[in-house]
Amino acid sequence: MAKYKLMNKLINYFKIMDNIIDIIGSEVSTKYFLSKSYGIELMLLLAEFEKDNADNGIEDTYEGIKFYRPRRAAFSSFCNDLEENGSIKYIVSSKKKSKKIIRLSESSKEIVNQLKR
Repeated sequence: MAKYKLMNKLINYFKIMDNIIDIIGSEVSTKYFLSKSYGIELMLLLAEFEKDNADNGIEDTYEGIKFYRPRRAAFSSFCNDLEENGSIKYIVSSKKKSKKIIRLSESSKEIVNQLKR
């Protein structure tokens, strides 16, 4: 009986994950996050940084990744690709004018909000 309950929980978990991936993959601006093993974590991390009004530059964001962290140069390149794709945007920090803060684009934020429902 315990095995059956565990199996049902796993099946439900996989259905939820499949739904999340479908939602992220449905939008051009967020689809690119799925191309890296740390992409979903990065997307959710950026949403959290914005919610907290954090002053997160590239280095702060890189340090925030806990799982499958790439090399620094690869991460920077991926962020540039995300910007070109319209997934993220860089804005000037209000605390330090020489620092660029990373934020999700408006369409990416809409997808994150859908995930919260």
